Amino acid sequence: MGMFTAFSVLLRPQLPKTSRSEQPRVGISVDPRDTVNPWAVFGNYVDRVVIQCVNDLTPKWSGTLAGFDVFIWDQCYAMEQSLRID
Repeated sequence: MGMFTAFSVLLRPQLPKTSRSEQPRVGISVDPRDTVNPWAVFGNYVDRVVIQCVNDLTPKWSGTLAGFDVFIWDQCYAMEQSLRID
């Protein structure tokens, strides 16, 4: 079991339940000039998912895990990629 997998398994029971309307939606806060570019819309969505992950984990883990502020963005980005691709 990889380090990130173990980390995500430990956090899974503590993730808050969100309704479908609270989850990030595609196209929100995209510059109107970029709405015709599907990669700009997609990149915006990925960024917002990662930001939501960081914001959700920060209150509980920032004072507990050493190096949290250094590695959390990469961990949340890896989580987003894994959920989307795997």
